[in-house]
Amino acid sequence: MNFLAPFALLLAGAAAVPLVLHLLRRRQGEKVDFPAMRYLLRAQKEHSSELRLRNMLLMVLRIAAVLAFALAAARPLGRLSAGGHAPTALAIVLDNSLSTSVVVEGAPVLARLK
Repeated sequence: MNFLAPFALLLAGAAAVPLVLHLLRRRQGEKVDFPAMRYLLRAQKEHSSELRLRNMLLMVLRIAAVLAFALAAARPLGRLSAGGHAPTALAIVLDNSLSTSVVVEGAPVLARLK
């Protein structure tokens, strides 16, 4: 596969930014003990696996978005198939509603659309 702008693939290195931010955010803060803390810790334990999964999925999606942007910026070139054009489907849709049954200049609008 060839690229029109191969230097744009250097943007793929920016995919490390969400990973670095994720790792920096994981730092633990200082602990403060107070009586209501046990309720907060219990709630955190109940939802920690859900939050961890959600954060990992968000990180993967952010990395994929950066990589997709880098690939699109590189403008890849390639052949779809060696056999010529791919089959094409064509659909022609005509509106047969009340608005097309209106007569304008002696002819229905639907007749002009055909």
